[in-house]
Amino acid sequence: LARSDTVVEDYEHHIVNERTMDGKKVYVIESPAKPTAPVIWGKLGLEIREDGILLSEVFYDQDGAQVKRLETLEIGIRDNRLIPVRMKMTRAEEPEKYTLLIYEEVDFDVELPPNLFTRSALKNPRR
Repeated sequence: LARSDTVVEDYEHHIVNERTMDGKKVYVIESPAKPTAPVIWGKLGLEIREDGILLSEVFYDQDGAQVKRLETLEIGIRDNRLIPVRMKMTRAEEPEKYTLLIYEEVDFDVELPPNLFTRSALKNPRR
């Protein structure tokens, strides 16, 4: 989420395939990094449903080798929005080890104080 704007700018995006899943179109996208982009990943592989739901994202190093994969396991409604609610991140070299991300509750459109993410507030958070 924090880097979504740079993905659009730092990578070229090519739809390489389309398929249907559960009655919805799924776009298979390859996104090689632009030659001058200051990015870690040499290429991204994305599967995105027509309604904007990310189904999977594969991260490749600068030599084109797969490093890790993020996969949506479950889609659900949180705060009246359809989002991935269970996701799994695996490393290519150790697929039996993984990080599972579960959104049990999400609040969107929350008012945040303007100084919440200043260096001072991040170094000295209020308890």
